[in-house]
Amino acid sequence: MLAHFILARVLTLTQDNCTKSKPGLTSFVTGAKLLLELPAGAPPTQALGGGGSTGGGGVGGGDSGGGGRSGQIVISYLSSYVGMGAARVACHGGCACEPFELDAHRDARHSQQQVSVFVTHTVPAQFHGRTCGIEVEVLNITRSGGFKFKVKAVTVHWDREEAPGDADAAARTEACRQVKTEGLQEEAAKKEAAKKEADEKKAAEDKKKTEKEAEKEASEKEEASAKKAAKTSKKVAFHARKAAIKDKKKAEKPAKAKEQS
Repeated sequence: MLAHFILARVLTLTQDNCTKSKPGLTSFVTGAKLLLELPAGAPPTQALGGGGSTGGGGVGGGDSGGGGRSGQIVISYLSSYVGMGAARVACHGGCACEPFELDAHRDARHSQQQVSVFVTHTVPAQFHGRTCGIEVEVLNITRSGGFKFKVKAVTVHWDREEAPGDADAAARTEACRQVKTEGLQEEAAKKEAAKKEADEKKAAEDKKKTEKEAEKEASEKEEASAKKAAKTSKKVAFHARKAAIKDKKKAEKPAKAKEQS
């Protein structure tokens, strides 16, 4: 039986009553196959002006040459904790990669277990044709009891081959890269200038605050010193008056004694 994935574009309501799109290709049965034929650029022999042989064997057939280009295949799939299964991914036609299996079930091995998230898996590949055939097959194995498998995206990346006809494209690419680099440098310079200005402003504010605190401290010390001096002066005056009264009484005592005699 050859079952197929179904195109699922689910719309759900968020807390603010806005719709949220969840696109992807989904299957719920074992044996389901998703067959994709993705562009992978011109084969190296054609890029160099040589002739290539036409091949149609398997998914993703196309012109192929004797050489190959290194690259990557990236697949994004749903990983969840309820009813998820596993799938086997293989390459055909104008590309080659080691077949691999993906288990979409999340368990205690994941730091966040009870969540549903899209994860990506990347594998190295060799490209030798215009197209790359990708086959995703749902396996008859599961750790969750379910066989759901959802593919969000499959992309291919390859190293571009140099060719005489690509000079203009290479020049445009380099020009774009230069513009991007200059833009990043300009942005970095603006950020650095803004940071410097903010640091200088903060330094000025800190200096002003320090001077104000120093002025306040000096004023408090001066006030405390003046209070202490006034208190000391008052104390000295008190003792002076006390001593004067004592001396006066001492001087008056012989006179009183004489009068009594």
